[in-house]
Amino acid sequence: MNTEAEILELTKHAILLKEVSRTGWNKKFQRGSKYKSRTVKNAESVADHSFGTAMLALFLGPYLKVNTSKLVALCLTHDIFEATTGDMVTTTLNDKNRTKKVLEKQELEKQIAERFTKIGGYGKQIAKLWYEMEQGRTKEAKLAKELDKLEMDFQAVRYFLRGDTVDPIEFIDSTTSVITTPLLQKIVKRLRLQVTKKSKQRK
Repeated sequence: MNTEAEILELTKHAILLKEVSRTGWNKKFQRGSKYKSRTVKNAESVADHSFGTAMLALFLGPYLKVNTSKLVALCLTHDIFEATTGDMVTTTLNDKNRTKKVLEKQELEKQIAERFTKIGGYGKQIAKLWYEMEQGRTKEAKLAKELDKLEMDFQAVRYFLRGDTVDPIEFIDSTTSVITTPLLQKIVKRLRLQVTKKSKQRK
């Protein structure tokens, strides 16, 4: 594939992320569920989330002594295959359904990665970054997974502060087992304090 065709194909795929909504922000749960219903007007797209995660990588990379350029690239591309798969929220499913959905998505994403590899050039590089993120063995990949969750925490707090029906503490609590880097934990602590302060003001 020549350069022009390669860029057209990759860009077409990436731009579609602007049209893929992050579905976890609008969900209804039955009474008695351990999850709280959420209603967010004009919820973010996957592209919005990827941008936010990449900006966190740009800001924090130098302080965390990692390859910042690589970290930014991982964060920009970590959800790129969702242009095809859509945003599948699995955390709120029961164990059986969650396992099934995760396996289905992983298989579909592997097929897309193979297609990107065949495109060549940066398509092959994106597939390589995706595999690195999935395996989570490098410092940058491990940190990118943490930033993915941290950005979600920031967004949950943002929606709460502007008045949407979201419990940001539910999101923050769900990420504590993933966010283990001390500096990121300090940031999460400050986010939690913001929520506590605002909740007291609303009473």
